[in-house]
Formats: sequence, C-alpha cells, structure tokens
Amino acid sequence: DNVGRGGDDTLFALAAGHVQFGVKRGRRAVSIVPVAE
Repeated sequence: DNVGRGGDDTLFALAAGHVQFGVKRGRRAVSIVPVAE
C-alpha cells in the first residue's frame, strides 16, 4: 500500500511514512505506513 513501481521495477513511496516489509499471500510485500501528524 502507498507504494508505486517504476518501469525498471524501482519502488517508490506515494505517501510520507515508514517502510514496512512483510508477507502477503506467501509473497514478499512492501508497504508505507503513514505517519500521524
């Protein structure tokens, strides 16, 4: 969530926050957890 993917498979954040790595449906996943201000 809140992560975009470039044409060369580069990952970039779509929102300000902390990066969280995990597993979803048996696959590695990256999410951006928004920072509460």
